[in-house]
Amino acid sequence: DEAAETGILAYLQAAMSQHPGSAAIQEHACGAVARLTEHNDQLRGHAGWLDLLADVQAAIRCHRKSEAVQKQACWAVLALTSQGGNKEEADRLDLLSDVQAAMRSHMQSGAVQLRACGTLCNLLEHNLSSQARAGQLGLLEDLRMAMTTHTATANIQQAACLA
Repeated sequence: DEAAETGILAYLQAAMSQHPGSAAIQEHACGAVARLTEHNDQLRGHAGWLDLLADVQAAIRCHRKSEAVQKQACWAVLALTSQGGNKEEADRLDLLSDVQAAMRSHMQSGAVQLRACGTLCNLLEHNLSSQARAGQLGLLEDLRMAMTTHTATANIQQAACLA
């Protein structure tokens, strides 16, 4: 039920906060946050109220070398900012630079590139401040690199084109 799902977000956040050095906990918590909020506006709003984007950002930054954490964290950012939700907070946290770092750290990982490109598409859509920041960061070059590194992967090509 909705109340239980809302409560589980707080438990996930607590686990992430209490075990920041555990890549496994961060990976699974980010995945759970993504699954719960991806298609649920009410839970996405509650996650914003909890400031879960900051916890996801902490996971991204603490576990740069973990492909699994980067993939799940990018998915969580995508889910938490879909349908226009939490985009101002994502801008404030400068999550574009964290997604860029994930792309650069795991260029050979199709899974990370796919999630990162989808996340960029979501963060940049109808968001002039993020579009300007993307230009400052040189994100077009990162998208080009994803496309040239994964030429045979149609879904990465599509996600990069949409971004």
